[in-house]
Amino acid sequence: MDKKSIELKKRGVTMDTYKNIDTVCPYCGSGCVITCTVNTATNRVIEAKGSPEGVNNEGRLCLKGLYGWDYLNDPQILTKRIRHPMMRKGGKGSPLVEVSWQEAIEYTASRLKAIIKEYGPDAVMGAGSARGPGNETAYITQKFMRAVIGTNNVDHCARICHGASVAGLSQSVGEGAMSVSIPEIEDAEVIFNIGYNAPVSHPIVARRVVKAKKKGCKIICVDPRLTEMGRLADIYLPLKGGTNMLLLNAMAHVMVTEDLVDRDFIEKHTTGFEAYAEEIAQDKYAPEAVAAATHLDPDDIRKAARLFASSKHTVTLWGMGITQFSQGVECVIACSNLSLMTGNYGHYATGVGPVRGQNNVQGTCDMGVLPNQYPGYQSVTDETVRRKFEKAWGCALPDKVGLPLTRVPAKVLREPDPKKQIHAYYIIGEDPAQSDPDLPEIRRTLNAIAFVAVQDIFFNKTCEHADVIFPATAWGEHDAVYSSCDRRFQRVRKLIEPQPDCKPDWEILCLLANAMGYPMHYDNT
Repeated sequence: MDKKSIELKKRGVTMDTYKNIDTVCPYCGSGCVITCTVNTATNRVIEAKGSPEGVNNEGRLCLKGLYGWDYLNDPQILTKRIRHPMMRKGGKGSPLVEVSWQEAIEYTASRLKAIIKEYGPDAVMGAGSARGPGNETAYITQKFMRAVIGTNNVDHCARICHGASVAGLSQSVGEGAMSVSIPEIEDAEVIFNIGYNAPVSHPIVARRVVKAKKKGCKIICVDPRLTEMGRLADIYLPLKGGTNMLLLNAMAHVMVTEDLVDRDFIEKHTTGFEAYAEEIAQDKYAPEAVAAATHLDPDDIRKAARLFASSKHTVTLWGMGITQFSQGVECVIACSNLSLMTGNYGHYATGVGPVRGQNNVQGTCDMGVLPNQYPGYQSVTDETVRRKFEKAWGCALPDKVGLPLTRVPAKVLREPDPKKQIHAYYIIGEDPAQSDPDLPEIRRTLNAIAFVAVQDIFFNKTCEHADVIFPATAWGEHDAVYSSCDRRFQRVRKLIEPQPDCKPDWEILCLLANAMGYPMHYDNT
């Protein structure tokens, strides 16, 4: 036995201490299952590889999945892990100091109760996480804001990424999610790709696109830049930025005027088509009418529309190229219209695909971390729905739509009435000071808010503005469930033991709820 083996044996490290654990990747929304090898003696992850049990990834992983878990082990990581609760005991501007959990929870509860007493529950804003915590924490996040605080002011990062997909699809097809699974993509006959570059955003999804291409699938790519998807395309439409709606309406015009629509499907499964067709058939929507504005050849637009309508296995994929845009909702509805009018919805290897960016943004929306909807996309303004949740949660609930997170700066910096301002911001696993629009404004906003509480795993930019910080467990340090972009519901398993003073996000919220007088006694996920 060599010296290294002898030393490892002295530390209790043997082959018996190695354990393989299947879990779900914490990065994009592809929902890849990964097998992590854990050394239980040293409490470290050793390696990760794709699991053949993964339906979406089939044993494959991208570089993030293969190597992106190292922050669990690395003591030299540039952005330091938060290991203990911290507070600014001297008020705004004073240094953060480590405190006990009891002191941090009691202080936070007292500050929130005081703000609610003086200004009302709508003076508090909550931001949830679409990443590591999982569906259980997402559910408790919105329940905490609604049942404990008494407001619908709860939101998360979907507001600035795929919020337009949720809104647009809810209006057009009744559900804000992909209607096609990732494995089905490889059996598509036509892929209409707009504002999305799968090889960069979702390499595992790109693999399905490449397999479809090898089977003979035709690809239409719409993007101002020649991306990897553009290079794969049979028809590439390099439209001028900001002209998405002109192109989509022109394609619809071609389908209607050339009678490329599925009349039987339309009659059985849609409403309002005749009025829509009458409008879209006007000459102002023709490819020739929009060619100058879009910088596209009218013949190419017509070819794309005809190819889209030529198959009953056309899959539409889009990313934030059309949703982070002033007409995002309208673009999503327009994409849905193309699928519906050609009968490309509701059966195998066809439909609409808003490919979500973060690993659990679909699940966080499903769980109701939205200012206008309870879990399951049930409206907060529907009295019957509200009464159902009031009965389940044992308390009265607010009856008006809450504040989206993008409106927080206006409610802090430009609202003259103190009773209508945001005075407390509770942020879970989000970093608005680094990721929200207009960073100088959001940082001024965080400085102006009376009380900011953060629970996270890293000391990020938002922590610099926090009055209280709670150390949460990371992916790999707790159990959870994630919902992938194609609605696949998968278990996330604990790999290693967290540091002693870190707690799961759901447990932190339960401690705070109990301290504020609302009993939450969940034992596990």
